[in-house]
Amino acid sequence: MDWYAVQTKSHHERVVRDNLMRMYYSVFLPEKLFWSRRRDRRKEILTPLFPGYLFVAPGENERWARDVVTTRSVVRILGQGGHPMPVFRNEVESLRILLESGKPVSPVSYAGSGDTVRIEDGPLTGAEGVVIRMSRKEHLVVSVALMHRSVAVELVNSQVMKIS
Repeated sequence: MDWYAVQTKSHHERVVRDNLMRMYYSVFLPEKLFWSRRRDRRKEILTPLFPGYLFVAPGENERWARDVVTTRSVVRILGQGGHPMPVFRNEVESLRILLESGKPVSPVSYAGSGDTVRIEDGPLTGAEGVVIRMSRKEHLVVSVALMHRSVAVELVNSQVMKIS
C-alpha cells in the first residue's frame, strides 16, 4: 500500500483526517504529546508531529487524487510536476513504530552551515541567524547579527527551524 503526503490548511489536519476516513481512505496523522503553557496551568495536549501534513493511502480507488484534492481544507498532494509522489512505505511504518514506542519524538529541521534559521524555543525565541558550524552532536552555533556585529550562541538542533 503506497502512502502519499497531503498538505492541509493550517490547523485543519484533524478535519481532513476525519473527512478522508469518512470516504474510507486509510489516513495516518502522526501526533505527539506536547506540554502547553496556559496562564494558570500547564496542560498536555496532542499536536501533529508535522503541522499542516498527513499521509493517505488510496488503496484500489483510481479517483483517489481527485477525491483527496477536493476534500475540504486540503491544499495539495505533494509531488513533482503536478503528479503525486508516493512516500516510501518503510518510512511511514518506521514513523508509526517510533510513535508507538512511547519514546518522546520531535521533528528536527535539517539545518547545516550557512543555513538561515529562526530560533523556536528558549529565551531567544523569534530571533533569526545563520548557522556558522555544527558543534557537538545535535548542536549548532548560530550567529545573530545585531547592528553590523555578530553574536554567536550554541543551540540544540531542535530549538531552530530552517528558513527557506
